[in-house]
Amino acid sequence: ADYPRQLLTDPRYNFLPGEAMGVVSVGGVRDMGPSANFPRAFAGKDYTASNDTNVSAGRSSWKFGVRVNRAEQFVQQSFSRGGQASFANVTAFLQGLPNFTRAPSPGSFNSKTLTFTSVGVYAQNDFRASDRLTLNLGLRYEPQTRYKEKFGRESAIRNILTDAQATLGPLFKNNTLDNVSPRLGFAWDVRGNGKTALKGAAARLYDLANLATPLVQAVAGTPPFSSLSRVNNAPFTVPFELPAEGSPQALRIIDYNLAAPNMWHYNVAVERELFANMALTVAYAGSRGVNLIRTAEGNPRRPSQTLADGRPFWTGQEPRVSPYWNTIELKVADSKSQYHSLQLRLNQRLSRGLQFQNSLTWASARDNYSGFSNTDFGGAEGQTSDNPFDRDRDWAPMPTDVRLAYRANLVYRVPAVFTPGSVAGALLGAVTLQVLRELLLQLGVRDQYIDIAFGCAIWLAAAVELLRGR
Repeated sequence: ADYPRQLLTDPRYNFLPGEAMGVVSVGGVRDMGPSANFPRAFAGKDYTASNDTNVSAGRSSWKFGVRVNRAEQFVQQSFSRGGQASFANVTAFLQGLPNFTRAPSPGSFNSKTLTFTSVGVYAQNDFRASDRLTLNLGLRYEPQTRYKEKFGRESAIRNILTDAQATLGPLFKNNTLDNVSPRLGFAWDVRGNGKTALKGAAARLYDLANLATPLVQAVAGTPPFSSLSRVNNAPFTVPFELPAEGSPQALRIIDYNLAAPNMWHYNVAVERELFANMALTVAYAGSRGVNLIRTAEGNPRRPSQTLADGRPFWTGQEPRVSPYWNTIELKVADSKSQYHSLQLRLNQRLSRGLQFQNSLTWASARDNYSGFSNTDFGGAEGQTSDNPFDRDRDWAPMPTDVRLAYRANLVYRVPAVFTPGSVAGALLGAVTLQVLRELLLQLGVRDQYIDIAFGCAIWLAAAVELLRGR
């Protein structure tokens, strides 16, 4: 948004000397003031070299490969640059009583240039055990070097409870040295006639070099190169009255013992050819994620009371678990997830001008917070749980949990009613329901009604095709 110039230059509106007006957050009201996250800049350089080799020997078909990546990432991220004042509601705002005010600590540096190298090697074997059974076996190992800051601006809080200051050195331990990924798959022609197949696969997959948000956070809140000064429940003044040097600082850091996020994927399916180029598939697919990264309050207050129904209670004045720091926005890899789904698919290859695909999926997706931030879920949930001491309480359906989903696609080639090669024939020779769907949407027909109508059309077409094929 464009703001009046005086908000940027008039000292009456400057929360911090020499900075533009900061941000005012009021509960139930849109934030006011210029963005607190600028200047912001991201740039990267990536260099990749790879090689793959295929070897066939008897019943085996081997594939070997190596891939080397060298990455350099520049990150500049301001956070509350002009200061921020947060009010619980409009009444507190009018009274000038913020929950907190915060601003970058004096001397904070808000950019880093990070480099790392990853090396991935793999071997894969497609082994034809018999005329009816094929096995796929694979193994991949892909570690990377630790993140290094090009100019030596590296530090970490290695133990929040006991460290009164940051330790110069790695941002966090190298968590990739055990990244071994086994993979297994099979395909079995049950009767040997190519009409019924049983297929399955399982693999352990690692999430490598995907730390954009945590790295951005570390730039803006890891001492001694950057941190935030925060004052809780103090009167609102302009300019801010920041705490004296040596007061507990607010941090935004990465867990020094960050684990490697990984996930097991597995599936099994039965496919059966029915008639008239039509096939039915019944499948199960699932996954289990561990060491998933989330945002946590790294320095919470312990509850001071327990209510009659067993719930913990906070007054908001309890001491934090570490006396050395204020609030800590911590990226930690301690979440897990589970996904289960049962899938039913009925597909037909193009025959007599008709082709369709449709699927019905029942699924369950649960986790205990597995997003870097609430923006990963479109703002559907908060960043941190309401009780940091009870992780089991967070186990619940994901914001992306969809229990029942039906998808359909149908293509029907209109019989030639115009002279072959004519313009009209070219325009009308192929008509798809996707075009019709867009037209119906433009006319205001609701999505669910279109899906129901299309689903009925597909099953009707399947029935007609069955009768024609007899």
